[in-house]
Amino acid sequence: MECISSDKDAEGKQKVNHVTVFERPGLHEFLQKTSEFADLILFTAGLEGYARPLVDRIDVHNRFRLRLYRPSTVTT
Repeated sequence: MECISSDKDAEGKQKVNHVTVFERPGLHEFLQKTSEFADLILFTAGLEGYARPLVDRIDVHNRFRLRLYRPSTVTT
C-alpha cells in the first residue's frame, strides 16, 4: 500500500511510503457488530496523508463516524 509522506525528496516532491498492513482476525466482524450499537470514532496520532489510506482499507464500509488525525491530538 502507498501512503503519502509529509517529507519531501530532494526535488521538493512529496515522498511516497510503501507499507504492509496485517489485519487482526475478526476485525471486520468486530467493526460491523459494534457499529450496530455504538458510534465508532478513530483516533490516531498518524498524519492524515499516511493514516487515511490505511483507514480506508480497514473501514471499507465507512463505519467510523469520525476520524481524528494528529492535529486533533495536539493541545491548542
